[in-house]
Amino acid sequence: LGVIGFRKGLDRVRRISEWADQQGISIEFHFVGPIQDPESLEILRRFRRPYTLHGVKKGEALKEMIPQWDLYLLPSYEEGFPVSVLEAMSAGIPAIVSNDTGAMEAVLQEEGGVVLNSFTPEEFDQRLLPLCQNRNLRIQKGEEAKGRIRKHFTLTKYQEKLSHLHEAFQARASLGGSGNEA
Repeated sequence: LGVIGFRKGLDRVRRISEWADQQGISIEFHFVGPIQDPESLEILRRFRRPYTLHGVKKGEALKEMIPQWDLYLLPSYEEGFPVSVLEAMSAGIPAIVSNDTGAMEAVLQEEGGVVLNSFTPEEFDQRLLPLCQNRNLRIQKGEEAKGRIRKHFTLTKYQEKLSHLHEAFQARASLGGSGNEA
């Protein structure tokens, strides 16, 4: 969900595709977003599992698509905290995220998904295989995902955090500290 390219982890998805093929796991990838460059098309040609390019989806079309997924994958090499992970988790979709992203905060301590570090076959065996083979585990992780969103990532929670920050800055300003003293 987002730009499809190397920095967004497309090669990591290809590695998962190869692993799934070797394990005999039936898996299909759905990419939503624009393709970044010609090199990305070359990486896609090397996929061993089926994939679908959906192009850019927004609004209702995206809202209808997300609940159809079994898992959400964010394999980026570098990423802030994308809203897409929250959209998927709020729909009850477990998130598989790279430890190179801010989305690790959404899947803190494996609640609501899995954080991948090395993207190796050994890690896939340990962390992905149970989710691929066990529908009940996916459902459990999906419920955890919804719970994490309700508990930590609502608009009300965001407003509370901003309010606390604002109060802290006001208190500091009233003490005469700008924070820029030498």
